[in-house]
Amino acid sequence: MKLSSSSVLAVVAAVLVGATAVTALVVSARGADRQEASAAPAGRAAPVTGTTVDGSDVLVFGDSVARAAKPVLQQRFRDVEVDADVGRQLRDLDAELGARAAAGNLRPVVVVVLGTNGTTDGSVVDRALDAVGNGHRLVLVLPHGDRDWTPDVQEQLRAAAARNPDAVRLADWDAAAGRVTGFAPDGVHPGEQGSGVLADVLAPVVAEARTSLP
Repeated sequence: MKLSSSSVLAVVAAVLVGATAVTALVVSARGADRQEASAAPAGRAAPVTGTTVDGSDVLVFGDSVARAAKPVLQQRFRDVEVDADVGRQLRDLDAELGARAAAGNLRPVVVVVLGTNGTTDGSVVDRALDAVGNGHRLVLVLPHGDRDWTPDVQEQLRAAAARNPDAVRLADWDAAAGRVTGFAPDGVHPGEQGSGVLADVLAPVVAEARTSLP
């Protein structure tokens, strides 16, 4: 069958219209994909920014709060050691630090992040100082949370610092917690942003403790 010239032109026009429609659909789909991608969450939070300081002479010794903050603390304190166990108790501080000191495995500046899991008697810090000797400094982190024993722990740590002004420094994590925008549902364990706040609190106190070493 022979098509007339007018019929051929009609077929060509139809093909061109169809191609234009397909092109428009592809462009629209790509635009939608770009828009959805830009609106989607990044999935992984950006790294916490902040000044990195030397941590080669620092041990962070703590419980699950220190464990939650460990990645950020390792980022902010270069070569820091973080020994953090879930459920660790303040009442065992003297025995555990004493064992480390006896084994020659205790860094000069020890940041103590304990008190979340229970209180203790008021002399545990004094016993810990006796166990580790004069060549160390303790930075006591005041715990944050709604636990019944938290105020008692805070009072004990403040009193220990007052009794031992040469060897003990306080880092007031409880006061700084008001700057944290996201805790875990328990209101105790910090996320990445909160861990950055904790690092900010610790940095000047650790630096001051370091300068007071014998």
